[in-house]
Amino acid sequence: MLDSCEGTLPMRLQLSKAWPVITMGTLFLLAGAAQAGPIDSSSSGLDQAQGCGDAPCAFDVIYGLDASAPVTGSVDITGSTLDFTINLASATLSGSDGAVSSITFSDVTYSGSFAITLDGSGGATITDQIATIAGTVTPDIGGASVFSAINVNTTGLCTGVDTASPTCGLVFGGPTSDFSADVNGNTRYFRHTVDVSVVPEPGTALLLGLGLGALASTRRR
Repeated sequence: MLDSCEGTLPMRLQLSKAWPVITMGTLFLLAGAAQAGPIDSSSSGLDQAQGCGDAPCAFDVIYGLDASAPVTGSVDITGSTLDFTINLASATLSGSDGAVSSITFSDVTYSGSFAITLDGSGGATITDQIATIAGTVTPDIGGASVFSAINVNTTGLCTGVDTASPTCGLVFGGPTSDFSADVNGNTRYFRHTVDVSVVPEPGTALLLGLGLGALASTRRR
């Protein structure tokens, strides 16, 4: 009976030492199962934008973005699927387009759910996916145009997809896009580059904190 107890004690000690490591691993797996959360508006925004006379928006560039504009919304990366809703309150593009010298995008929503290609090291590529963009374009001479584009070609890159705070750069618009609007009687095509960073959800941050606490406990032992 004594031998049995003596054999059990070292096993219990080993399990007590191993338990924080097991717990930490489980918590990190739970925290990393999905990278979802609100967009950090302080480090996210519409950073590039062009308005063009040609559909690819590559040759006849008429308008350019005056200044970066913050965005809000949410991003969810689960496995190899990216879901997002990005909201832009307002952004102005200036140029020379007959009587029009600037246009303002307002109440714009970018949304989509599509596949991303993971590179195995925390990065991901987005190639020729389809997003939806809706909002209003208003020339400085008046005449607002409400648009809803449902087949917007989207490309981009994401980093940190295996962390709680991924970042993505998304380019909306391209040769097969219908991202266009009427501007003073003329069809103008657009390309927007939106960069977003995710703020970890409180639950995810708590799981990571518990995992780090378990690791510290193991080291003290």
